[in-house]
Amino acid sequence: MEPHPEVVAAGLEAEQAEASERAHVQWHPWRDDDLLAGYQARDMTLVGVRRHPEEIDPEVAAVWVKDESKPKLSADEIRAKCLEALADEARHILDDGVVAEPQDIDTGLIMGAGYPFFMGGLTRYLDQKGISEKVNGKPFMTEKEFVAYLNR
Repeated sequence: MEPHPEVVAAGLEAEQAEASERAHVQWHPWRDDDLLAGYQARDMTLVGVRRHPEEIDPEVAAVWVKDESKPKLSADEIRAKCLEALADEARHILDDGVVAEPQDIDTGLIMGAGYPFFMGGLTRYLDQKGISEKVNGKPFMTEKEFVAYLNR
């Protein structure tokens, strides 16, 4: 005996809603701006929670002092500041001996944080974009070191 068509339809709708909710929760910085625009068009934040700027949590408002004198940052400026902070922190991790080489940072982020492996890792990305050289004065790995690493 086959299930009633309405039961099948309800099950599919619930499954689609659950999959849609999972998709809204997963956001990664390497995705394009079209995805971000889609979230904004649906009035969603990056983690799938409704955003209503007029409704600020009172606890957050109590500690968050808005400084109108500072200029607002664009999305590209925010992204640049975040990547510069990552480059600085990666250099500190290496200098303090927490990890032995930049590839250890890359492996940790790929395996532990879901960083896309096809981009070569965070330090490789920062080197390719020139961010590590801008922040630290030198890349994490030169092209020659990178090629030697690949050939081991």
